[in-house]
Amino acid sequence: MKDEQRIERSLKLSRIVFAAMLATIVVYVVIAFAIVHTDAMVPQPALASAPLSHPLFLALAGMAVVMLVITPILRARMLPARGSGDAKQALARIRAADILSWALCEAIAIFGLMLTFLSYEIVFVLGFSGVSAAAMLAYAPSRARLEELVHRARG
Repeated sequence: MKDEQRIERSLKLSRIVFAAMLATIVVYVVIAFAIVHTDAMVPQPALASAPLSHPLFLALAGMAVVMLVITPILRARMLPARGSGDAKQALARIRAADILSWALCEAIAIFGLMLTFLSYEIVFVLGFSGVSAAAMLAYAPSRARLEELVHRARG
């Protein structure tokens, strides 16, 4: 199989996985809206009284920042090095780096969902999901980036 065909197939698969992972963020927001806008009487949780100073909020917000910082570092270590191999090996490493990057970004949205579950405040899932989606979009699959990384790997 030619490199161009491999790149095309890899790009198609990456776009499908990316879209699915991005769609799960939307699902988290829908779930949060369903939970928050329920008619059942819910006791006021401790997190809802002072959410921004609650230790759990601070811990999850800190973890979100850590995720944003370590994602490009881990990604750079996983991407193929210059002259490291053929296109097939390079594409496999790129796909692994992409999926790890997207998963770390998606974890941020899950933190927001957790805070929404514990506080019944929709603002958490909206804020964290917005950051998560923006970070994921920064690592969206692109043909130019894929071709550049494969070319670099071939040396």
